[in-house]
Amino acid sequence: MPTKKLLSISEFAKIAQTTRRTLIFYDQKDIFKPAKIAKNGYRYYSYGQLYQIGFILGLRDLGLSVEEIKDYLSDDSSDALNKKLIP
Repeated sequence: MPTKKLLSISEFAKIAQTTRRTLIFYDQKDIFKPAKIAKNGYRYYSYGQLYQIGFILGLRDLGLSVEEIKDYLSDDSSDALNKKLIP
């Protein structure tokens, strides 16, 4: 069974149209974690994570705070996003 290719943080950031610093920040805030952290501390991401980071970046573009995004991602209810976006 072939192993899935993981992307370095720089490769992933470029594809996701964001920065390494943003990815590290979201990791530190427990919003978006790398698929793997090597023993040397390097972060690696999978292609499958591109949708999730795109969604998170989209929420930021809509004006949600980091805390609001964290709350939304931890909320299992289907209308959680509507509660955040509709006053």
